[in-house]
Amino acid sequence: MRLAPHGSACGTVDTLQFRGFAAPIANAPAVNKVQPGLTVPVKFSLPGTAGALSDVLAAGYPQSTSIDCASKAATDSATATTTTNSPNSTGGVSEDQRYLWQTDRSWTGCRLLDVRLIDGSSHTAVFDFSS
Repeated sequence: MRLAPHGSACGTVDTLQFRGFAAPIANAPAVNKVQPGLTVPVKFSLPGTAGALSDVLAAGYPQSTSIDCASKAATDSATATTTTNSPNSTGGVSEDQRYLWQTDRSWTGCRLLDVRLIDGSSHTAVFDFSS
């Protein structure tokens, strides 16, 4: 199934029913403690939507940005994340999605992960890379 992106010429996409992130990621306002350089499995479910991960993600997403740990305000601009796998190869066609986010060994402090979907909705989780 191929879903049309939000605002595309052929119409819009109904709001996708994002159920929140699944373990090992705790949903906001929780902060996820992670060692820099590790691969984080980003798992979520979109009930009623049977599509590949590449079908449900907005172009250029997921993204991450450095944030202030206390205020959660961005301290730099967001960049597309790096994966240890091709987005098309994970999850297959399913309502359960999985993305392997490769974090950077040089990261310190906190980062916000933004998973934006083709319906325009944005789903975020906060990560603390402090030792």
